[in-house]
Amino acid sequence: MRVLLVEDEPVSRETIKLFLQSKSFDVYDAEGGRQAVVEALRIEPDIILMDLIMPEMDGVEAISALKSMSWTQSIRFIALTSSTDRDLHDAAMAAGADSVLMKPFDPDEFVRSINLQ
Repeated sequence: MRVLLVEDEPVSRETIKLFLQSKSFDVYDAEGGRQAVVEALRIEPDIILMDLIMPEMDGVEAISALKSMSWTQSIRFIALTSSTDRDLHDAAMAAGADSVLMKPFDPDEFVRSINLQ
């Protein structure tokens, strides 16, 4: 499964990427929303794991931009956040996220969420 991980924090991005690779996922990464849009068009991922709080283009804006394109509408999105702000969670879901996972997340729950078809 091709996964696009979008995370602006370098240590978190690398940690999550290595974990997913150890679970046999084909992982690509982007450090922000703008790069995520470009990478999604280039690699055609099966799922996008999108951090919500990022500079420039945040996760909600990136999800909305990708969901507005016809061929990316069917990509699954999992929003990742450490924020407990319900309005942010609701905005992510309204933009097209399929679910919101709170950081830090349980590794087994994380893998199960990705594997849902």
